[in-house]
Amino acid sequence: MSDRVAEFRSTKVGELQSLLDACRDERLSPASEAPNILGRLRELYFFAPDMRGLVEHVIDLCNRYSIADWANNANGGLPLGEQPWSRIGDALKQLITEPALYQRDWTRGPIEPQFREAISGWPDLGWCMREVYAASPHKDAINPGELLTGVVSLFYGGCQRYFTHLQTGGAEGLENIFATIICREDGQTDMYPAALTYFGSDGLQVLNRVATEVAELRQALQNHADQGAFNGEG
Repeated sequence: MSDRVAEFRSTKVGELQSLLDACRDERLSPASEAPNILGRLRELYFFAPDMRGLVEHVIDLCNRYSIADWANNANGGLPLGEQPWSRIGDALKQLITEPALYQRDWTRGPIEPQFREAISGWPDLGWCMREVYAASPHKDAINPGELLTGVVSLFYGGCQRYFTHLQTGGAEGLENIFATIICREDGQTDMYPAALTYFGSDGLQVLNRVATEVAELRQALQNHADQGAFNGEG
């Protein structure tokens, strides 16, 4: 795991624990902080598969805290099911039924970086294309669509090697995700690296790794261009 990804994980878990402790110690109100608690757990749940265990642990805590508050006649004598901790627990039970972030409709809607604080680098595919085009002595022969397909294919190959090593669930669909993005009328080159972040911590590890290899990617694209791989009708 890259340092940035590990730091994100450690920081977010620590912040959540501090928030839960403050609510349980009545320094903060669980009713008022419910959106904050749920938001933090949602982020961690989609960040890494093993965080499901953390969510289930908090559900168990919510059950215990709500029973204790109900037994102590806290919160104005609210019924057990209406206690603030009960409501938080119910929302978390719903959370763990939701699909992974990458299980979405890739044909529409924004594709934006998730977990931004865990990103340590960004592979600029558009820059690679511009550099290769500028360096080509036969610019007029290059088909922009084929050049885009080429850089996406090379980028996919680099990503998939790392995903295979991590044995990431769902990553076998990355090729179809990229193929869908390339067909979108509003498609942009930044959508491809952004798509990796929807795979949570593994995707962020891959993103941060391939971001260090942009020069190699550009050179590989240049080699293909020099061989006329992207020539065709404009």
